[in-house]
Amino acid sequence: MKPFIHIESARERRRGAKREARRRVSREIENRSINMLVKADYVLAPLEAVIAQIELRGTVDVSDAGVPVFRDPFGPHWYQTAPAIAGIVEFFDQWGIRNQKPVPLTPLRQLHARLDYVMPIDQAMLDEVKAVMPALRRIAGLMDPKEAESLLLGSQVKAEMETLEQ
Repeated sequence: MKPFIHIESARERRRGAKREARRRVSREIENRSINMLVKADYVLAPLEAVIAQIELRGTVDVSDAGVPVFRDPFGPHWYQTAPAIAGIVEFFDQWGIRNQKPVPLTPLRQLHARLDYVMPIDQAMLDEVKAVMPALRRIAGLMDPKEAESLLLGSQVKAEMETLEQ
């Protein structure tokens, strides 16, 4: 008795290739979604930590010069809070312009101004900022990685231009 040898037809090869391509695309979409959700958390978690600190303690951390700062939750570095919030506002503002969709950034702009000029922050403002955070997380989580890189670069360029003008 001869052993059975299966020779794959051209039709079976095409079906297999299509099936594999669909699997590969779905894995890429899953990886990109998870990746952007992690990146969104990386960007927005420090802001949420600052809000939580203000709510719990009524204060923000400040540098020796009295400038509000926050600690990077993923590293040992400290950053100025007001410029970081300004960068987040610029990032989402550019996204809204490019996609022609409104983004509720007024509470973040007000928080930035109050931190920049060391003004008191009341609970009503914190509630407004907390109310817009889910919308920002949704936008950031669903954003295409290449679009996010482009927006980040645009925000960095604007920040550098502003520092050169001063």
